[in-house]
Amino acid sequence: MKLKFTILLFAVVYSTIAQPLMVRDIAVGSASSIPSNSTIAQMMPLGDLVLFKADDGVHGRELWRSDGTLDGTYMVRDIYPGTNDDGVSSLFIVFDSALYFGARDVAYGSELWRSDGTTAGTYLFWDACPGSCSGTTYGNFPPEFASFNNLLFLRASATGIGTELFSTNGDSANVSLVKDINPGSFSGSPGRFHVWNNHFYFSASDLGSAREIWVSDGTAGGTQLLKDINPGGFSAGDPEHLTPAKNGLFFSAVSPNIGRELWKTDGTPGGTVLVKDINPGSANGISTSEFQAVGDYVVFIANDGTTGTEVWSSDGTEQGTQLLKNIGPGNSLASFLGVLNDKLLFTAYDNSNGSELWITDGTPAGTVFLKDIYAGFLGSDAVGGSIHNGKMYFVASDNVHGRELWQTDGTAAGTTLLADVVPGITSSSPNNLVLAGSTLYFFANTNEHGQELWKFELAPPVALMEAPDSACQSETIVFLSPTPVANTWLWEFGSGAQPMQAQGKGPHSVSYSTAGLKSARLIVANAFGADTVLQSIEVNPTPLADFTFQTTDLEVSFQNASLFAQSYEWSFGDGAQSNEANPIHVYTAPGPYTVLLKATNACSTHEKSIAVVLTSNTNEILEAGSIRVFPNPTSGHFQLFFEGVEDIYPVKLSLVDALGKIMRTLENPGKEQSFLFEYSDIEPGIYFLQLQFEERFIAVPVVIRQE
Repeated sequence: MKLKFTILLFAVVYSTIAQPLMVRDIAVGSASSIPSNSTIAQMMPLGDLVLFKADDGVHGRELWRSDGTLDGTYMVRDIYPGTNDDGVSSLFIVFDSALYFGARDVAYGSELWRSDGTTAGTYLFWDACPGSCSGTTYGNFPPEFASFNNLLFLRASATGIGTELFSTNGDSANVSLVKDINPGSFSGSPGRFHVWNNHFYFSASDLGSAREIWVSDGTAGGTQLLKDINPGGFSAGDPEHLTPAKNGLFFSAVSPNIGRELWKTDGTPGGTVLVKDINPGSANGISTSEFQAVGDYVVFIANDGTTGTEVWSSDGTEQGTQLLKNIGPGNSLASFLGVLNDKLLFTAYDNSNGSELWITDGTPAGTVFLKDIYAGFLGSDAVGGSIHNGKMYFVASDNVHGRELWQTDGTAAGTTLLADVVPGITSSSPNNLVLAGSTLYFFANTNEHGQELWKFELAPPVALMEAPDSACQSETIVFLSPTPVANTWLWEFGSGAQPMQAQGKGPHSVSYSTAGLKSARLIVANAFGADTVLQSIEVNPTPLADFTFQTTDLEVSFQNASLFAQSYEWSFGDGAQSNEANPIHVYTAPGPYTVLLKATNACSTHEKSIAVVLTSNTNEILEAGSIRVFPNPTSGHFQLFFEGVEDIYPVKLSLVDALGKIMRTLENPGKEQSFLFEYSDIEPGIYFLQLQFEERFIAVPVVIRQE
């Protein structure tokens, strides 16, 4: 029986650096199945699975899936047969429990595909350009897919029209044009999709205006230009960085004589306004793609023409739009990792620390240096940012471990190395960090395996114990834990166990010196907690054979004193046997007999033997005479005397031990009244001097002691 419970906190012994696991060496050997270019190497979560592009060296770059196990990691479908890289191009969005992605095959060209992670559920979703021609090219204005009102919105090209806005409910037979924004064969080229406040926002071009901001409720009538920010058919407002925040939908756009600056909208034309001309005049105040909502603010990177490119924030008002900190001085080269506990973590470069971690709540006072991971001016150059249970997981370099996985809770003390995939200064360069459930998946590079799929469990391990429920006393049994993601395994095997304790997942060989119900305990732990499992083991005793006996002439009654036995086998020394517990046996002649008892149970058999010496009535043989051994006890030198005996002489004299083994024999000793024996070479013990008179025997005990 197994009992299980979880330990939330555990001893300091568990605070060691954990090691992640390579899920599968897809391209066996040192070759990489994942491209080293992180923009080509893509991975997306789908429920508890991850789907990604990989090349096993046989099928080219195709769609793979993994549930974190070796057997659950495999190619979903060979879309473009052969070893080329033309199969899967880009992974776009998860909608209605399926991944939509771009792929190319021989028959249909490059089109939109769909996969639920199974082979049968992976198929061409829509042949936008029928035949072997290719449909829409994606990637020019990302993101180009959005889920809104239970529909998937996408940009696509169709016969007779350009690239326009379409929607689908997930049924490949139900893909509909939402609106021909730029009528005819011209393209509206919608992109930069974002959903906010029950509407769908994007950028597009029509006949009267270049690329501007549009809004849609999902219908043709409700899809319209929101505002022509830079009027004219050849001047584009070109809205970018659409970011939903508390005080509106923020974005950057270009307007006449102003350059690219911060804008926001409340969803109406009148409420679509310039927030602030950060870099006055026609120069651009905003030029990078870093926008992030943080609490009551939107945080972004801007250049006011004086302090250089730095981190700014805005509450949606001109006066509330401000420089957070002049980190540089000059350009701080800031880059955002993500929001953790309502604070934005970002990297920025200063002259003292290089590119290191900073944190902000959107206010100047709340914008502070977090930690100098790589001591000196080089900097850790942290990237990534996956959030789970109040921690962010990212990639950074230090001067001890190379470029590896790190974690932070938003404090300097809580910013630590999570895993050193390649121990030492060599880097594994993890990338494409993706969470599926509590498992962090990523690609990492090692000399032995190249760049492959790895995982790290961000949860306490589940304690698993493999051991028999029963065993025999002194039997060796094996304990093993299949728990894969623990740092430590501590075993306690119970009373009478040898050994009593062990460490490591096993296998551990254990035996019990005592019988009874034992309780084995396994505690497994990693950096996220611990778990314990108990297992009861019934240790059955081994049998112990023992007996006594009583004799009446040639009849012997045996009393069984064995312990823990289930069956018995008696051998009486004269060829006869019995399976009774307490047999009575009648011998046909006197003499020494070795009686053997085998006591057996389900575990084993134990034996015990005792010499039983049966003698004749001496007076029948010797009448009034007597037999005497002197000295007795003896050191091995003694005499045998016949006193008052006439015409009765032994035909054989034998010295036997207590088990009936004959030690010495004297045939036809002659007609003497006494015999001298010298047995000083015999080990001390109790023996019997056996005298044979024709068909009768007499046994005289002799004690030989050490001289």
